[in-house]
Amino acid sequence: MDVVAFHPITREFVHIKCSTDAWGWEQKKEVFAKKFKNTAVYYDKIFPFKKEKLQKIAITVFSWPRHNAEKKMDFGSDIKVFLVPNFVVSIASELSKLDPWNYGINESSYPLLRAIQFWTFYLNRELKRKQKLKLE
Repeated sequence: MDVVAFHPITREFVHIKCSTDAWGWEQKKEVFAKKFKNTAVYYDKIFPFKKEKLQKIAITVFSWPRHNAEKKMDFGSDIKVFLVPNFVVSIASELSKLDPWNYGINESSYPLLRAIQFWTFYLNRELKRKQKLKLE
């Protein structure tokens, strides 16, 4: 799965590739590098506008490498690597800050994202309330 996003104010262009394969880390590094390289030729063909910054993100697997994690997860200076759980937590964390009544996500277009927004927001609010009660 590929996701491409463009921020019109910062002019940042983001390309995300996802894979939950069972390859070893060296093979993952090669495969992702090749995938990003092969699709880069389409950036200007499909998106013919000025891009200030290009960010490449690889989202893969569910657990850290057992040994030499930092080295194994270094896919090069131009590719940022996220593990699936870390990516999910980062999304949920950001959504938990958005009051669903003030920052609504279109329910008909993104029902799952809207549901995640509700449960993370109210979970976060409940955890803060319980923490406050413990401190009193």
